[in-house]
Amino acid sequence: MKGPMRKFILTAVLVLALRTDTSAQINFIAGAGYTYQYAPLEQLNYAIKRFNETHSDLTSAMPGIRSLSGPEITAGLGGASLAILFAYSSFRTERSGSWTENGVGQTKTLRMQSNQYALSFGKMPGVGNTFAFGMGIELSILKTGYFVDDGNRVFNKVSEHLALGASPYIQLYLGLSEHLYFYLKPSYTLDGFFSDFYPVNEALNPLTAPQDKLTYAHEGRYNRGGVFAGLVYAIGR
Repeated sequence: MKGPMRKFILTAVLVLALRTDTSAQINFIAGAGYTYQYAPLEQLNYAIKRFNETHSDLTSAMPGIRSLSGPEITAGLGGASLAILFAYSSFRTERSGSWTENGVGQTKTLRMQSNQYALSFGKMPGVGNTFAFGMGIELSILKTGYFVDDGNRVFNKVSEHLALGASPYIQLYLGLSEHLYFYLKPSYTLDGFFSDFYPVNEALNPLTAPQDKLTYAHEGRYNRGGVFAGLVYAIGR
């Protein structure tokens, strides 16, 4: 991960040097908010569907996973009109299913834990302006771990995926004061890698997963839509 992140930082420096007038004031920007992401995750939900199908004595079905949400913090630099922001967000969700085996209740839980690192290039309100609307591009690295418990809330990692994405987005800055802005950023991320979800199927369904592997393609991309909403503060304006 260090290699890709180093390239991101070098790209930011280069763009800043090319796009920002050296005589213009450079502002430090910091903010925080909440991110929501929606992704079909067809291959992951196939494993969950098979869990529900193969337990005839199911007492509580395991729900699918199609959305993630969590806090996000952001910081960066803004010139006369260009903002370069680094953001970190964290997502975690769990899904559980229960069944009866030999008269004894059993529960299995799937945990999905993601950390995202992103670098975005977009519009920033000019000095004295309280509103800005524009488009931008974001480069992101999403690291996701999948964990399955042993029935006693002890989780074992069964798979880990790395998604390298590019996200075109639109953004809205609305000034609340001279330095404080409400920031809204809807986006859509295209994943550059394929991820293999077979280990998740195998952990949830050890008896049926080998046969599933012969008839179902477990690899898929983590394409996703999302929206960030929060507050950003520009220091030095």
